[in-house]
Amino acid sequence: MATTIDFLEMQTFVAVVTEGSFTAAAEWLETDKARVSRIVRRMEEKLGARLLNRSTRHLSVAEVGRDYLERASSILAAEAAEALVAQRTQESKGRLKVTAGPEFGTTRVDGWIADFLRLRPKVTVEVEYTNRLIDIVHEGVDVAIRIGPLPGFRAFGPQAG
Repeated sequence: MATTIDFLEMQTFVAVVTEGSFTAAAEWLETDKARVSRIVRRMEEKLGARLLNRSTRHLSVAEVGRDYLERASSILAAEAAEALVAQRTQESKGRLKVTAGPEFGTTRVDGWIADFLRLRPKVTVEVEYTNRLIDIVHEGVDVAIRIGPLPGFRAFGPQAG
């Protein structure tokens, strides 16, 4: 029997078993219990085997389900390892837009950007040193550095009045 690997199905099944219930698995997967139940039912239909024994109060793993769990866990671990390697070896690229005050920018931020660019040469950095109040969302700013009190912001602590 040839089937395709469905990582979502595997992850859902492993979550149900490790969490001990459909409800707990749904919470861990940040979805709803009905979806988790549908995924497991669809898996069992596709595989032609009952992986879980269910009653209204109890959930247990069938023998074939234990075998599946062992192999699925290994496959998911291998997938996670590949994703980790890909993430670590992926080279950063793109544009980074930075804004800072003029004095702080020229005395500190310039050096930080130079160090950053040595580590990530495929990134381009666009810098604007200004004291102007900017709208970081509308102006597409990724990093905004400002020094001093923020207008409309009341500090907390012993000196707050």
